[in-house]
Amino acid sequence: MRLRVSSRAKMIFVPLLLCAAVLLVYSLRVRPRIQAAELFRKHIMDPIPASVTQIQADQPMVVGSCVYILRFSVSLADFELIAKSRPFREAEISVYPDGALDWTWKNLPVSGDLGEIGSEFPMYGQRQRRPSWFDLQSWDHSKGYAYRKKGPHEESQVLIYNSILGQAYFIIHVLDGGRPPFFWR
Repeated sequence: MRLRVSSRAKMIFVPLLLCAAVLLVYSLRVRPRIQAAELFRKHIMDPIPASVTQIQADQPMVVGSCVYILRFSVSLADFELIAKSRPFREAEISVYPDGALDWTWKNLPVSGDLGEIGSEFPMYGQRQRRPSWFDLQSWDHSKGYAYRKKGPHEESQVLIYNSILGQAYFIIHVLDGGRPPFFWR
């Protein structure tokens, strides 16, 4: 009799455990909607300049890194205000089909450190969904700036402006070093 109770308990417990595991995985993969204006205030500028509108944000899941991608409409004057808010350097920005972004600094001194040529980081994996508004790879003739802060949590920031569209991207990449994702903070 004891064996039947144990088998019956297993028949109930195992499916419940599997359901709980599926719900846990689902809850970790599905992220709450990012409040784009709040991310702008926190990571770019507070208060938000008057010409900045249509702010869109995404945080792709990248192993070992924390990435924020913001796209917004902005006037050239306010774009330059944002560009002057950090020690950005002018850079040539490239976005690849595999979801990686890299840059090389413009106007490097001839005697410059070769380790300071530029940098690269992943934004989206090949199989990862991208928001419909993410069209950075198609932008031609855009103005780009980059900034890299070294340390235990190396951080790169990239600012790109398309004067024809009057739109900009601001991308932040932080090497996590074990930092929890934004939805756990």
